[in-house]
Amino acid sequence: MMNFNIFNIVDTLNSIRKDSMREYHFPKQEPHMGVDSFKWGDNIDKTVESFLSKRPHCYQLLETQRIKNTQKPKIQYEIINAAFIIELSSEIEKVMEAFTPQIIGPTENVDMGGFFIFNEHNKFKAEMFDQLHKILIHFLKVGKEIYDLIMAQDYYGAIARYRMLIEVYSIFSFFTNHPACLERFRDQSIAKQHFFNKRNKAPINEELESKFQELKERYTANEINNMNLNYWWAGEYILNHKSIKEIMEIALHSKEELDFFLKDYNFYSEYSHVSSYVVNSPTNFNLDYFRDLTMRLIDMHFCILQLYVGWLLDKSFMQNSPLQDIISILKKLREKIVGYKEPEMTIQEMIEQQFGKHDDRPEYSKAAMKAKEKDTDE
Repeated sequence: MMNFNIFNIVDTLNSIRKDSMREYHFPKQEPHMGVDSFKWGDNIDKTVESFLSKRPHCYQLLETQRIKNTQKPKIQYEIINAAFIIELSSEIEKVMEAFTPQIIGPTENVDMGGFFIFNEHNKFKAEMFDQLHKILIHFLKVGKEIYDLIMAQDYYGAIARYRMLIEVYSIFSFFTNHPACLERFRDQSIAKQHFFNKRNKAPINEELESKFQELKERYTANEINNMNLNYWWAGEYILNHKSIKEIMEIALHSKEELDFFLKDYNFYSEYSHVSSYVVNSPTNFNLDYFRDLTMRLIDMHFCILQLYVGWLLDKSFMQNSPLQDIISILKKLREKIVGYKEPEMTIQEMIEQQFGKHDDRPEYSKAAMKAKEKDTDE
């Protein structure tokens, strides 16, 4: 995708904060400037409406980059909103990438202090964020591919890629709950590249081989061999390292979301393989089904962007910077487009958001339950 700046995000965020400031007067104290929450809320609403007004522009922009098709899909509302979130996501990703060095430091050896979630992994923080960023980029790429396939009315291809989108979304969400596994994710990528090069007799890559030798010092031979399993990196959190379904059980945010994806996941899988069903299936698709699929695609973009921005800023010195307003804008846009309204937070949830939780998120995977039973028995 080409680089555009339709939403002018940095200037917009600065303007929201600047226009929300007012002078506060207290007895026997010098007046000071602070954010007026009412003006801030009003400015967020105005920004949301301004962004929404650019939906047709996003649609036309993506149309100029796509191979033209003589027919147009009959799901214009969903398509226009999909074009909108794809372009907005691209611009938000670029803004966050530009500020990431300031937030976490340029190298893994920088002391990045306040990230409570990474206390035991200080030297790996920068690489953790780098791995998560790469997963986000892959998600946005697949989302754009699905959009293009639907626009070309290649519905078989769209369903096949939608399966991939669910997997990337689930893996991303899993890592925001278990960031330490990102180190294993990175290590597995090194091992797999080594195995691939060896199998295909590729020229020796000295840097890669040096990293692989380091892995052999940190992991047993059995662990190295098991890195061929797709989800080895999830470690003790799952039992079956060949299937993503336990990852989904841990990662997805609600029972309704989990039930929806698990119900249709096997159906999506048909389109990723040479299936007898696909070869013989009719070419006429129910457009209502693709309306729903497209809206799910849009909603996943909203969710993953909120996770990424929130996770990147969490406990950092930029947590209360204008970048934080991206999350508020995304929540409002999600409500306007998808119809999902964030539930009101309880006092306890507000305290946890401000100071962090004191207990771990409950696990729902079979592996986690088994581990808990073992601890109880002992």
